[in-house]
Amino acid sequence: MANQTTSTVGPWENLEGVVFDMGDNTITLTSEEGREATIQCDDLMELHRLAQISHTLADGYDVKLEWRLP
Repeated sequence: MANQTTSTVGPWENLEGVVFDMGDNTITLTSEEGREATIQCDDLMELHRLAQISHTLADGYDVKLEWRLP
């Protein structure tokens, strides 16, 4: 699974957006407070698996999901 997180978003913070970057194999979470957490994935397959989970968890919430292509 994902092997590195470069910063944190607290569990009490509401997520505003999630960006899936296929070029860098990263996922960046952005909170309503403006904090960001970036997760570095090992490969594109791992990024895809985490994106599927994120889409399921975000269903019904006001969270912007964005894909960035290389």
